[in-house]
Amino acid sequence: MSDHSQAQSNSRRMFSTGLRVLFPFKSMMTTARLLKQETVRNRENWEVIKELGQSAKENLAVKLDPSAVKDQSFAEAMAQRSPGAMSVQDLHLFFLRRKRAALGACAFFWITGALGLATGISDASTKLAIQSLMSIATATPIMFALALSAQLRIWQLKTRRLSSAERGGLKDFINDYPDWLRQTLSLRNDFQGEATP
Repeated sequence: MSDHSQAQSNSRRMFSTGLRVLFPFKSMMTTARLLKQETVRNRENWEVIKELGQSAKENLAVKLDPSAVKDQSFAEAMAQRSPGAMSVQDLHLFFLRRKRAALGACAFFWITGALGLATGISDASTKLAIQSLMSIATATPIMFALALSAQLRIWQLKTRRLSSAERGGLKDFINDYPDWLRQTLSLRNDFQGEATP
């Protein structure tokens, strides 16, 4: 009797499956319902994305607006520091160390790159030679930019010029000092700044 009921169950299942294959209305209705729900959800997500995009544009416009950025003088910047901030002398030493570290890293890349290039040439390894040249070509501008940035800050501390009205920008540094490149590459500490006001 159990074989008979199992056979009936199997035949019903096959009949039901056959009807669903021949007349897939229930599956089509489920698919249509799910498609409609997904369309509504996509529309809501698209609205959220548009709102976020508009908010990002507004925030970026505020950040990129030059009139929104206050051009502080050196004295104003020094006056707004927190009570435990570094003194001008300490700031100078901080930027001098940063410049020396950048120049030291650049020298390290040049030495290891030159050794790699020499090894690549002697071993006829073009891959090693190209990698060494790429190492030098990649590291040099990055390290020089870091050293130049630190030298600009040292110059600003030394001359006590920061804002565009005080002529304290990078162009002013380059225009006022024809030997700016030598100063940037120098490891000397030639700061004679005053004590912090």
